[in-house]
This record gives sequence, C-alpha cells and structure tokens, in this order.
Amino acid sequence: MSPGVYTYTINGVTPCADASASLTITVHQAPNAGVGGLLELCAGTPPVTLINALTGGPALNGSWTGPDGPFVGIFQPGQSAEGTYVYTVPGTGACTDASASLEVNVMDLVLSGIDGPTWVDSVETLVYTALPALADADSIVWSLPPGWSWNDPEPTDSTAYVLPPAEAGAGSICAQAYGGGCDGDVVCIFVDVTVGMEDQADDRLGLVVYPNPRTAVSTCSLQDLRSSRKCKC
Repeated sequence: MSPGVYTYTINGVTPCADASASLTITVHQAPNAGVGGLLELCAGTPPVTLINALTGGPALNGSWTGPDGPFVGIFQPGQSAEGTYVYTVPGTGACTDASASLEVNVMDLVLSGIDGPTWVDSVETLVYTALPALADADSIVWSLPPGWSWNDPEPTDSTAYVLPPAEAGAGSICAQAYGGGCDGDVVCIFVDVTVGMEDQADDRLGLVVYPNPRTAVSTCSLQDLRSSRKCKC
C-alpha cells in the first residue's frame, strides 16, 4: 500500500454532522546490513574491504566494530586482529538498526620444522611429524628423496610413515601445509642414510667391507704392514 493520509469517517445522524479523523502513514526503508559469515584469508593476502565480503547487497552508510572497537572496515592480514567484525546500518523512524557479523580468520599455516630421525642405519618404518599442529591446515603435503617410499595409508596429515632405501645416501624430507586455499612455506629435515654402501677395496690399505648391502652388522677388515685388524661396524 502507498503511504499518505488515510481518513476514517463516521456518518452523522441528523442533526449531527459526519465525524472524521485523518492518519498520516509514513513508510521508512528498513536498513540492510547484508549477510555475514566466515572469511578466511591467507597470511599474504592484500588488505581486504570487509563490506565486499558481505552478501545480500548491504547499504553503504553503515559502520564497523571489531575485536578492538570501532574499525575502519579494511582488514590487513598480519596487522588487524582476527575475530568477529560487526557491520551496523542505522535504522530510521520505527525501523531499528540492522547488523551482520563476519568471522575473520587468517590461516595459520606456518610450520616450524619436522621431528624425526636424521640418521638412518636400517630399513624400517620411520616416523616424521610436522610441527606444530596447525588447526587451520586441511592437509600436510610431504615430499621424499629419490628411492624412499611410503608406508602410510594417509600421507597427507601431520605424521608421515616412510621407508628409506636399501642403500646409502642422503636427502631432505619436506612438508608444506595447505588450508582454505592458502599454503605455507616448505620446511625440510636432512636425513643421512647409512643402510649400505658400495663395495670398497683399497689395495694400499687392504680395506674390505662386507656383506653389502646390509640389514644388521657389517664387518670391515683393515690390514697394514704391521698387523691385521678386524672390527665390527
């Protein structure tokens, strides 16, 4: 119905005249603050204008408050506080204020390192754990040196179960956290594998190492001009 003047009339009975009363109706536009929700941002994301994260066509005459009080409305990852941001549009006349809330979370995907053995002397399952535990990480992506293999049915979480190769070598096991469309930096741990070595014999020293490759104990024999020695290693 259209706003304006509405008149109520009661017919009079002679000799009384009709009686009437007028009511002026004014309709005010209800304020629209839009619809909020969850906003996940990467650590390196440029500053974000929060009103653009609201849906439902919010009015532009509102104001923001954040965890630290009144807020300008531009969120800067790494500087602005994470938490709940409320956008309020004032009402007019009989209409009360309208508000919408955004829960802003900057994805924490920073790994400090990897815990696990750095020196390997047998072919057995090894356990490596990415640190610290990250609540924002949807997955941890691992990479292994050449010759290594998985012994893990779910190699995308914070713990990796792996098998080293059956020969000596060295390389880095690396991990990277992903979540909310964001990714963290790669962290690595350097691992030295001494499971086996190439057969070696030096005529000048008379050095022999056997058996090779090994799974337990190898014997090395060293002979010089004065004596012959054998040692377990």
